[in-house]
Amino acid sequence: TGGAHLYVPEPPVFWSAAEGIVEVGDSAGSVRLYRTKDGGRTWALAAERPTGAGGGATEGGAFIDPSTWLLAESGPGPLVIARSTNGGASWTTTTPVGFGPSVVGILSMGFWDRSRGESVIFDGSGTSLFVTADGGATWSPVAGP
Repeated sequence: TGGAHLYVPEPPVFWSAAEGIVEVGDSAGSVRLYRTKDGGRTWALAAERPTGAGGGATEGGAFIDPSTWLLAESGPGPLVIARSTNGGASWTTTTPVGFGPSVVGILSMGFWDRSRGESVIFDGSGTSLFVTADGGATWSPVAGP
């Protein structure tokens, strides 16, 4: 009892048989990213990022390569995507263009390369699939059947 509660929003991502990353969030409002270079036998803290105490949370991320990482962060305030291009040493945040004001969370986010990716969002009444072709700066809905 007491202290922060930890959670892992998504499974570890491996770029090779040896090198990977896992995201660990906590209820106190931060996320820690741990890297392995030995196939998961040992893990070392690579970066820590505050996500806003009082309701802020990391909702998952996309780890495109060992340097390029994106984290979806929610509340309080608008949903933002934090991006690092230097393995977590520094971050920039943007409010994703195309999601609209009703989007309250990102359920999953993945990328095929540095530019093209997908995201499943929740807007309070249902889920929708969005795609990006510019590294997550702008997103477009995919029409359903």
